Amino acid sequence: MERHNEIESLRERLKTEGDEQERWALQRLLFQNMYRIGLNEELREVIEREIGEWKGWIEGQQLRMQRLERVGRCKKFEKRLLLLAQHTLTVHELHRRRILDLLGVGRAEDVRMPPM
Repeated sequence: MERHNEIESLRERLKTEGDEQERWALQRLLFQNMYRIGLNEELREVIEREIGEWKGWIEGQQLRMQRLERVGRCKKFEKRLLLLAQHTLTVHELHRRRILDLLGVGRAEDVRMPPM
């Protein structure tokens, strides 16, 4: 449970970090914590949950930005955070593919995986 709390804490810090160097360090820590779980079904579930969390946050951020743009208040920082979050989501999806390959789960079995 403690590891899951650490993963959640790192994810939340990533959502507000605009410095790329710091983001890479946080992302590295996040994945180190995830992989410490072990190469098993629990790890796959954790990465799936993280992907879902990032997708939800990105959707919410896009809606917030649309509202701010309508009133002329959308700032570069919010746009940058959204772009960085989309990049983080892509990295998570690549790790999911790696995990599925290592676990021997066939790509045809995972219908949620986007085509390359």
